[in-house]
Amino acid sequence: MTLDIIEIGLKQAGISVLRYDGKVPQGERQKVIDRFRDDPLTLTVASRAYLMEPSWNPTIEDQALARIHRMGQEQEVTTVRLYVKDSFEEAVVTNQKLKRELAGILLTPGRTESSEMGHLE
Repeated sequence: MTLDIIEIGLKQAGISVLRYDGKVPQGERQKVIDRFRDDPLTLTVASRAYLMEPSWNPTIEDQALARIHRMGQEQEVTTVRLYVKDSFEEAVVTNQKLKRELAGILLTPGRTESSEMGHLE
């Protein structure tokens, strides 16, 4: 629902919107992917990113933010994550943190400690 409201506002402001989520019909998904790939977006002029409706997969958000942090970025970038306290969204954000922590342990030789999960073997 949040994305629906944001999409409407962006379109009313004359901003082009490309959306890929569960609401995109199966037959349209490849077209969205092709358009995204063929018209890549580099946001090095942006200095602020707003993330809403967190994804279970934190790498999706990381990839979106990487579009702002590309070569040519001359400004400090601020990321704002919007979610409701004590909500399902907050649970997803907590899950993202745990996934990032676990990935850090798995990808760092000799690391077995986690601030969130304790000692791992």
